[in-house]
Amino acid sequence: MRSIFLLGAIVAAVIGLAYFGYGAYSERSVYSAVVNEILRESKGESVPISKMNVFVSRPLTCSTNDIEDKLILRNLLAKYTSANNRAKPIPLTALEGIVPVLSLKDTNRLHRANYSWSPKGRNVVWVSRVGFNTSYSEAIICLATIARHQFVTMLHLRRENGEWKINGEYIASLST
Repeated sequence: MRSIFLLGAIVAAVIGLAYFGYGAYSERSVYSAVVNEILRESKGESVPISKMNVFVSRPLTCSTNDIEDKLILRNLLAKYTSANNRAKPIPLTALEGIVPVLSLKDTNRLHRANYSWSPKGRNVVWVSRVGFNTSYSEAIICLATIARHQFVTMLHLRRENGEWKINGEYIASLST
């Protein structure tokens, strides 16, 4: 009886990891780290960034010529591109309550409409899927602010002492 219970617990754990995925958990923690850093840097501005923007999950790829050592980041860039090619948007639940987030229902509607509309009165911040190295210790994410002008940033993050820290910020352009 005890071995059946133990086997059931192991199966449940494996299914849970497969369903929620270590990558999905890490993706949410990267989103939180990035947005918290943006908010920290924007303190003191006359209009808080959280009131001006709505964050939307959008698989996209961006590129940059600004990375100093592309050889080191080549595999990470490939993982990032792979994570975003033909991917679907995901819920940005890690950001809910921190900044305005478009609901998954509206995000999927926007995705089906090829991102041809935006919420009135708000700048849209597209948040790409995250590309990780194989040990989940480094990540690349792309943010694109779409307002009067398009501003695209690629961020390189490293996990240090269990927390994601921005290691590099690069001006980028959308590839898709």
